[in-house]
Amino acid sequence: MMSAKRAAGVAVLLASALAIILQPPLVRSVRDLLFDGYQRLYPRERKSAPAIIVAIDDQSLARYGQWPWPRARIAELLRRIAATGPAVIGVDILFSEPDEASPDGSGDAALMQAIRGKKVVLAVAGLPYRDARFPAPPKVAPVRLYAPHPPPLPKFEGQLQSLLELDRAAAGRGLINVGEPERIIRQVPIMAQIGEVYVPSLAVEMFRVAAGLGSIRLDASGH
Repeated sequence: MMSAKRAAGVAVLLASALAIILQPPLVRSVRDLLFDGYQRLYPRERKSAPAIIVAIDDQSLARYGQWPWPRARIAELLRRIAATGPAVIGVDILFSEPDEASPDGSGDAALMQAIRGKKVVLAVAGLPYRDARFPAPPKVAPVRLYAPHPPPLPKFEGQLQSLLELDRAAAGRGLINVGEPERIIRQVPIMAQIGEVYVPSLAVEMFRVAAGLGSIRLDASGH
């Protein structure tokens, strides 16, 4: 028979393991506070910069006007970025509506030309409903699933994406949804389902396009 002391120790161990696996709100809050404290005391040192973020900051808005900018200006920005020879360009902006600055469609045409033939990945945002403008799931690279059971991925009924003519010109499409709706982004899913289609995150899709791969392999087991 197991002694009372040993049984209590096993119970505490099992309770701790379940707390880590299930992550109740109290455990998550304490963990987040602890990690935030570590980040303030010992911030991570950046030793390399393989990814460059081109931000639309206050100075840019003061110089070129308020957002949204005309699509022709976005096209010029993409051409300048592409001229530097990046491995891939990820655009985390949705162009779901026609360009209001050019009712004749010239702005969207200019943006399409700037995207076509380049390694540009456009954004897709998952929605809990199906948007009438985008009735079909996004066209993404094939995802080959290797798992004994379907993985517990975030699921969306529909999506918001860029205009179809812009979408067709892109080299890939990646998800930009994040985890908990907090001011601090703590989780970014690497894969999700929109309808029955597996959609990689923007970062994962950028890696695929940069590497010139035709598909993604998803290995999933346990949690």
